[in-house]
Amino acid sequence: MKDPRSGRDLVIAALEKEFRRLSAVAEKKKAECDECFSAPTDLLEVRRKASEILETLDPGTSALKKLKTLAEEETRLLKLIKKSSIDFMDAQHLAEAERDNLGQELSFLKFRYGVK
Repeated sequence: MKDPRSGRDLVIAALEKEFRRLSAVAEKKKAECDECFSAPTDLLEVRRKASEILETLDPGTSALKKLKTLAEEETRLLKLIKKSSIDFMDAQHLAEAERDNLGQELSFLKFRYGVK
């Protein structure tokens, strides 16, 4: 029969799992913040592509599908631009601070328990 893990091992395992979750949340918030800051540039690129399609004067359905896709992307980017970049930065900072604080405590406990 296998011996049960000690309380220390269970605590370290639970904290490591939470640290991985917080790391994923922090990465997601960073990606959202980066997307917010790149939205104006992306919007210019979408409009440039639409302009190129319109200049070719190709009335085919493939051109219409491309324009519809670009219009949907433009709408999404405009909504993103209207949101406050400060809110995105705050959310990113909060997520990274929580992750870093837990990482510091986890490191302290591992050192204290002598866990490698």
